[in-house]
Amino acid sequence: MLAERKSEAAAKMTFRDAARQYHGENAAGWKSAIQARQWLAGLESHAFLKLGDLPTGRISAADMIDVLLPIWQEIPKRRVRSVTGSASASIMRTQKVGAPAKRGRAMAV
Repeated sequence: MLAERKSEAAAKMTFRDAARQYHGENAAGWKSAIQARQWLAGLESHAFLKLGDLPTGRISAADMIDVLLPIWQEIPKRRVRSVTGSASASIMRTQKVGAPAKRGRAMAV
């Protein structure tokens, strides 16, 4: 009976409250204060808007996908842009000023 009541109470807790409770209970496990702040900030930025006020027992897989899909689509784009931007900057730094970029193979005459 006690386990059932705890389970029911947990299912009624909002996602926001459950996340903050989990964060507090696991404070000793974070590698640093920065990581602890980032963990909660990520939920505040991405999940609380859509899931924050929902009871945890009512959150479906569709709700989670609704939160995660925009993140999954945007983060790889930003990372690819960072890598290509860094690679372009590196190429520009290694070339002599005024030297044309080498493209493809030289044509045989």
